[in-house]
Parts: sequence; structure tokens; C-alpha cells
Amino acid sequence: MSGLTNLVDALTQRGSRVNTRNQLEVAASSEPQGVVEALLGGAFLATTGTVSLTGSGYSHIIYIKNNEEVQWVIDVLSGTFGATFGIGDLLMQFTINPTGGTLITAGTDFTPANLNFGSSKKLTGDFKIGSTGSTVSGGTSAAPALIPEGVTLREFPGRPIVLAPGSSFSMGIKPGADNISMNVQIQVPIHRELT
Repeated sequence: MSGLTNLVDALTQRGSRVNTRNQLEVAASSEPQGVVEALLGGAFLATTGTVSLTGSGYSHIIYIKNNEEVQWVIDVLSGTFGATFGIGDLLMQFTINPTGGTLITAGTDFTPANLNFGSSKKLTGDFKIGSTGSTVSGGTSAAPALIPEGVTLREFPGRPIVLAPGSSFSMGIKPGADNISMNVQIQVPIHRELT
């Protein structure tokens, strides 16, 4: 082969070529999958808003179930915690694929916001917000994570989380002992797996 052969994408004008040593040379850029999905209208924010917890037992405050044919990816999960009028640290616990409980049967339905404000796309799933004392049953409970007293914003470990079609999770918060009032918010950014 003599000279160079250029392969150029007519849409992006990005290309590749084979040099005189038969090596492929390319110019490329990369973007995180969540950014690409946001641009395509496939990134969402599921949030509880402010939930006031008035007891010291576990309250499952968010439930998310994937009813689509494609996997969902949660890159980071975070919580915001107001002052507690109790004593001690908080506990946070995931339940994977719960099958019942008051959160699922009586929780408040909500729709995650599309993070591309120009897109009308929506997620197809079950989204519930709980309240003080909301429960889940069945499924598998992960070991509780400790949230030290006084922490107001926390990213939770164990990421990314992948929700396969048909799978679900809930998150429970247990305030410190003798809690009588504490505001909590959970934020769950979700994007579809690129296919």
C-alpha cells in the first residue's frame, strides 16, 4: 500500500487512517455514559424531596423498580440529612428486590425528572416515597451503613448500582435513638444503559 488511506465520518468529520506502516491512527474523544445519556434524554433524577422522620426505627423512604427492557445505571446515590433531635449515628440499609410492605403498597407515587429539560422521555418503572414507619418485606437486605452523627450530605458506597429489567431496591433510614424529628432527602440519578 502506498501513501495514506483516510476514513472520515461524514457527520462528525472525525476519522482514522492507515499509515505507511499499516498502523491504524485514530482521533477520538470520550464522554461519560451519563453525559451521553443526558444529551439523548435518557438521564433522570429520582428524589424523595424532604421526608420528615419522627421515630427512631427503620423507615423505608424510597423504592425504585425497573419495568423497562434495558438496564438502568445509578452512578452515585446520595442523601441529605437535617439535624436530628435524637442521640447517636444514623443507619442506612438497602433491600434488594423487596416484594411487599407498606412502602410498596401505600407509598406516594412520583415521576423522576428528566435531566435534559428539552426531552419528554420518561422512565417506565415503579417509584414510591415512604414516610415514618414505612416498611418493606421479602428481598435481600444488605448490611447497614453507618452515617456518623452530624454528617449532613453523604454519598453512599457501592457504586455503580445496576438495576436489571424487573429488579428493584428500597432504602431505609434509621435515625439515632429517641429521634423525634429529622428531615431526610435521598437523590438517585439514573441513566439507561447505552445500547
